[in-house]
Amino acid sequence: MDDAPETALNTGCECGKNRFAMSRGYAEGPAAEAAEARLDALERGETARERSPARSAVYGSTATDPERHFLGWLDDVDPDEVFAAGEAWGISVVRHSDPTER
Repeated sequence: MDDAPETALNTGCECGKNRFAMSRGYAEGPAAEAAEARLDALERGETARERSPARSAVYGSTATDPERHFLGWLDDVDPDEVFAAGEAWGISVVRHSDPTER
């Protein structure tokens, strides 16, 4: 080995070989944002019952906006209907807190 200081990457130990080389992507995105929002709510003293109730949101792509985007709440938008009519595709239904319920 060279004169580099010992770290998990150069100790010769295979167990920590990729420890520092791993991407931090797992700590980003919607799951991390939801966890951060939950921590903020707990710091404000909110309990699960005080938060907005979850609703099902419909996401998909359309001819005018090919990127995945919010199409509407499941109460208002029938995903099967908009897909069958060719109005949207790549449809998914996701549970969200309804910010209008606060």
